[in-house]
Amino acid sequence: MADRIFKLAKDAEEKDLAYRLRYEVYCIEEKFIEINEEKTEKDEFDEFAQHFLAYKGEEVVGTVRLIEENSYFKNLSYGLHVEKLFSFSDFERKNKYKFAESSRSSVKKKYRKGLYIWGLWKAMIQYSLKKNITHLIFSANPETNDINYAQKMYCLAKKKGMIHEDISVKLKDDSIGSDIEDIIDRETVCFPELIQVYLKLGCKFIGPASYYPKVGMCALPMVLDLHNIDEPFRTRFLKKDKSIHI
Repeated sequence: MADRIFKLAKDAEEKDLAYRLRYEVYCIEEKFIEINEEKTEKDEFDEFAQHFLAYKGEEVVGTVRLIEENSYFKNLSYGLHVEKLFSFSDFERKNKYKFAESSRSSVKKKYRKGLYIWGLWKAMIQYSLKKNITHLIFSANPETNDINYAQKMYCLAKKKGMIHEDISVKLKDDSIGSDIEDIIDRETVCFPELIQVYLKLGCKFIGPASYYPKVGMCALPMVLDLHNIDEPFRTRFLKKDKSIHI
């Protein structure tokens, strides 16, 4: 096997590698979830998702999943995990839009400064385009568990015109405040490094921040229009190479 490979999991055995890698990252390294006997991190969406694996030689070092639109979850408009926190109820989708959700992005700690996360995204984007998916929805990590500070990031995004003009979601939990624009100018608010990279890709915000109680972290909903990825990332993501196996 080449030194660096990014592939689509083809069977239950390979999907199990993704669940075990997620457990290692979320439980052992980051302590977001509790230890379990199975030593896997799974949820009800995994059965309906595509799973991508990053290999360094024979070692699995990263994974990301792609949840495609489905009708398995009757209480969710598009069958996406993000709909557990956010609602598309006021959004009227244009016929040409086809959604999928990127989530459970996980890379072993010692490889996070390398190219593995972007290789996973490259494989996921190339697969998505083959399936005629137009927009990737995802929950960005604002790297804070302070919901008020995360909401200030969203307010800053609105002031800077970083909101998608068509796609929008709203909070399902009305107790989470998002009307804090009056104080945004009196405090220094900065986007973390990864969100800055997302913005350079061409990603836009689609709603205010919410809070994931399972992992004790905030989330900012964002979207990437796969037909409007900014350069130089578009060329890098769409370039065919032997490391991508989808």
